[in-house]
Amino acid sequence: MAGKKSRGGTSRGNTRVTQAQSASTNELGELRAELDRLRQAAADAQAQVVEAQAAADEARAQAQAAQLAAAQPTIPQSQIVPILRPRGETFSIQSAMGLEDDDDLYGSIQRTVRRAIVQAGVDMHSSLRAIPPEKLAAVYKKVRDTHPYMDRRRFPSDWPTLDLMKQYLRNHRRANRAGGTRHGSTLPSDVDNSSDE
Repeated sequence: MAGKKSRGGTSRGNTRVTQAQSASTNELGELRAELDRLRQAAADAQAQVVEAQAAADEARAQAQAAQLAAAQPTIPQSQIVPILRPRGETFSIQSAMGLEDDDDLYGSIQRTVRRAIVQAGVDMHSSLRAIPPEKLAAVYKKVRDTHPYMDRRRFPSDWPTLDLMKQYLRNHRRANRAGGTRHGSTLPSDVDNSSDE
């Protein structure tokens, strides 16, 4: 009888160990699921922070553009004189735009072009010819909406925006090649603080 008791006790002990292991496994699974849920929540929160920072940057840019626009005298539409793009490739965009004495406005336009490129989702490694027309149109519209000076009557075919885009994309590709990264993020770190000329 003593043998039967010990077998029964061992069997019950094994059952208890198995149940404890099963409970531990279940608890471990629940903890892992909770960890995954928390990681996803942290990633979502980080994405919201990035979106909020982008929105704040955009609001600051619009406020700065509004201040610059308010400081400029309003020119009646009949007095807007078209400024055609100079021939060739070796000219100062700033001078050709008539802004050689207004570094603040020119710098603000450059920043707006860079932000508009990023917001339109333009591939930073593509050539200008590879950019879909709807993305180009979105960049042009954003720049015109932000800066009244960039009126199409003043700059036919949005040529300054196009030239600033070419310049920025060329400089971005060159910087990536020099840094050894060929394919990086489509969100450049220099959107707010680089100067293209």
